[in-house]
Amino acid sequence: MKSKKGLIIGLVSVVVIAIAVVLVIFLWPKGNDKKEVYTSAIRNSLSVRRVTKKFDVAGSTEKIEKILENHIVKIVFEGSTTGKESETGNMELYAEKDHYYFLIDAIVNGESRYLSGVVQDNKVYMYIKDIFTKWYYYDLDEIMDESNGFDMEAYAEYSKYVEKMEDYLFDSFADVISSKKLEDEKADVTINGKKYSATKYAYTFTGTDVYELIKTFVGKVRNDKEITSQLSELLQSVDLKQNITLNEMFDVIVNQSESFKQLEKVFTYTIYLNGDDEVISTAVSIDIPIGSGSISAALVINSLEENGKHYAQIYATAMGQRILEIVLNQVDDKNIEIIVGSRGQDMLTGKITTTDKNVKFKMTATKNYPGEFDFEINLNFVSELEMNGTYTFNIGGNKGNYNIKMEEIDEFPQVDLSNSAPHSEMTEEELQALEDFAKGESNFFASDSLTVY
Repeated sequence: MKSKKGLIIGLVSVVVIAIAVVLVIFLWPKGNDKKEVYTSAIRNSLSVRRVTKKFDVAGSTEKIEKILENHIVKIVFEGSTTGKESETGNMELYAEKDHYYFLIDAIVNGESRYLSGVVQDNKVYMYIKDIFTKWYYYDLDEIMDESNGFDMEAYAEYSKYVEKMEDYLFDSFADVISSKKLEDEKADVTINGKKYSATKYAYTFTGTDVYELIKTFVGKVRNDKEITSQLSELLQSVDLKQNITLNEMFDVIVNQSESFKQLEKVFTYTIYLNGDDEVISTAVSIDIPIGSGSISAALVINSLEENGKHYAQIYATAMGQRILEIVLNQVDDKNIEIIVGSRGQDMLTGKITTTDKNVKFKMTATKNYPGEFDFEINLNFVSELEMNGTYTFNIGGNKGNYNIKMEEIDEFPQVDLSNSAPHSEMTEEELQALEDFAKGESNFFASDSLTVY
């Protein structure tokens, strides 16, 4: 009898212990849960990879390259500007696979200006009327080395390294963030006039946090032989005042970042989650020391997608005032409304309208805007290789009216490059004239009418 009683007690004890273990596993506060949610949200909201994949940079480039493999395309941009500055002329661009030619022929403030260039055989040729006596060329590889650039064939390889470094950065955030310091609470956030019940996560990064973040990130990169090999090559191609190895540079970065330790607070990063993983609002706030006081500033990004429609709002604040605000609101599958404001007032309003064959982009100043500002771009797509459109503007006292046209042509223009020479053979007079041209002192396309707004 005692043995049966003992067995029952033993079984009951096992069951109780098992239930207790289950309860502990499922109900015990998980210190890393909110940290994992927060760091995952940081990764999703800040990832450059998500942006490039969304806009499909590599895919778009590949599509253009395929078109140019079998077609020759001509694009013409011509018209005039009147007002404070005057300009009339045209720009032409011809393109086929690995072969480009452009020319700009214009009259700016009464002076004739002519610039043309050719890209072929891995060289870039340039001719500027009244500055050069002949065509001069640069080796394309030399230009890429000097600009630390890379061709599209190497895009995937470099993207791999960028993605790895991005992963190291977000992993460093996860290593540094303390669950105890991470604030989380239920909170309401209003976006586009609608209130959402969300979970708010906020973490204030101290100077020590920032130092540890930098040190951890540098350590992860330093231990990756593939990345350090690429960075070493890049470092060798940069003209520095003093020779320094990559490891020495890493040490300098870490040592210099120790100064952050003196700061009690560097910035606060706040995220609002709608549901489990949808980031609908992010905010970076910082106190900027000025004299004996400080100025509070923040950058807020609100983003929503509901019923297939997107809404985005970006605004910057200083001392509680919204000094700049940009809103993009997708009304339907064809129209996106745009508002640019400051200090609670709409300054510019506009709309992007798209159909299968047309894209129209128009912006207009409101009565709150201090001056004239309106422009309109209207593009009509006849086919993949044929397009026409207009670009008009009235900005700061300058009025412009331009036509845009793209079409397929049968033959590439013939340009006589037989008298060309390497750029190293430019005369001192040509080099000085080119330097003045680069500074805008030649007035070539330096008028306000050609400013990109």
